[in-house]
Amino acid sequence: MNGTPEGGGGTKTLPVVIVIALLAGGGFFVFRAAQPRLVDQLAVAEENLTTRQKLLEQGPAAVDDLIEVAQDPKHLGRADAIELLGRIGDLRAVPVLLAIDDPNLARERLEALGAIPDPRTLPVLLEALHSKRAELSYSALFCLVQRDDAPIDVLVPFLGSGRSRERSLAAEAMGNRRHLPALLTLIEMLDDEESQVREAAARALLQLGDPKGNAAVDRAVERGAVTFAE
Repeated sequence: MNGTPEGGGGTKTLPVVIVIALLAGGGFFVFRAAQPRLVDQLAVAEENLTTRQKLLEQGPAAVDDLIEVAQDPKHLGRADAIELLGRIGDLRAVPVLLAIDDPNLARERLEALGAIPDPRTLPVLLEALHSKRAELSYSALFCLVQRDDAPIDVLVPFLGSGRSRERSLAAEAMGNRRHLPALLTLIEMLDDEESQVREAAARALLQLGDPKGNAAVDRAVERGAVTFAE
């Protein structure tokens, strides 16, 4: 019985089978075939969500198996394994993620590295900020905004980005870091054409706590430019 279907994308699952073998002289012995690994169920579409949750619940105990899958270019669950390594945040995953060089998994790899607070991951994020692939530069910015070790000076220029999502993230970073030099720029952003940017700027100004910024937010609320609606 073959437990790996044709075209199975490198999965190694085998059904649990009890085999009884006859011996010469009429005796017999029993052995059990290898049980399927939970991590290999990532490659099964119907089991994917449940498997992801179970692996997250296992946490560090699942890391070795996830690393093995992340290193297997043929495994259909590779992208999921990379993402889960980032969400678990175990430092053992860092060198493995750094070594992955598949452009089709660049975003998953970048976001996984960004989720792990380790100095080795920071240069990768800073480099990706200038990627020609918009989804990579955005992912890098998103990760850096969440991290305390990101240099604030690399985030400030994104306040003037041509992409509204990036302006919003940059405004969020200014508030989180209480970066007072951004005060005037954030006040100007209360007139941004995009509502999500205006809302992000208003929240950042309130975090700064400067009277001038607070007054500007009050005026923006009065004219309906900011609503703080979820």
